[in-house]
Amino acid sequence: MYGLDCYFSVLFIALGSLGPFDEPPSEKTIIRLGGPRKASVEILKDDNFYYMTATFISVKSFDRGLNISISRDKGDFYIREALYKYLKVKNGNFFQISQLKKIKADYTDKLFTYVVQIPVDCIKTKKNNKEKNEQNGEDKKPEHIINSNALLNAKNDQQATFDYILKINEADFPEFKNDLNDFYKKVAESEIKIIDRFEGFVTGLKTENFLLFVERDELNQKAKSEMAKTIDRLKILVKNAELEAVKKSD
Repeated sequence: MYGLDCYFSVLFIALGSLGPFDEPPSEKTIIRLGGPRKASVEILKDDNFYYMTATFISVKSFDRGLNISISRDKGDFYIREALYKYLKVKNGNFFQISQLKKIKADYTDKLFTYVVQIPVDCIKTKKNNKEKNEQNGEDKKPEHIINSNALLNAKNDQQATFDYILKINEADFPEFKNDLNDFYKKVAESEIKIIDRFEGFVTGLKTENFLLFVERDELNQKAKSEMAKTIDRLKILVKNAELEAVKKSD
């Protein structure tokens, strides 16, 4: 979405359905993460699996599909953050999940409930031994490190949302092929979708009570800047398509 992939290496498995447990898990713990979305995660554990349910205030600034996608992205983070706390991983140590099965994602305008299943033997933690780069002697950057502050304050939560929007916007920039009129139509459609996302983000900033004025202003300026860049990029795409169309016609 949102900055989350830089902390973990995760293999997502196909969605499934989780029925009643054949044998009730032996441990039950609730991790209250708090933050602007008042996140909490229930952890049920048996000998083979962690069954985890994250509940938090849902994203509601966009269309339903995007709201669900961004909420699920945040749910992924909360699940990992709760495991980090549950397993008492020392700050800065490696924390890797190699397999995670998404069971259910329930969205309402008030709450998002996200359920996953993780095999016990697919969670690895180890001490972060600083290694030196042989060429220049600098510390190597660890690949899987938890950042306890990410998403647990209002600015980082909104920044993660913004990063997610930028990522999905990239997929909406059209590519010219043969039909220039069709390309004009696709550019117009892309502009509407992308601008709507930026405007939805700005609307969400206005209703976020936990943001400081300076933080809201900073994020607002980022959104306006990226919106202007988007319009410029679309203009360049149209200009290049027109030039290419002329070349093909000669």
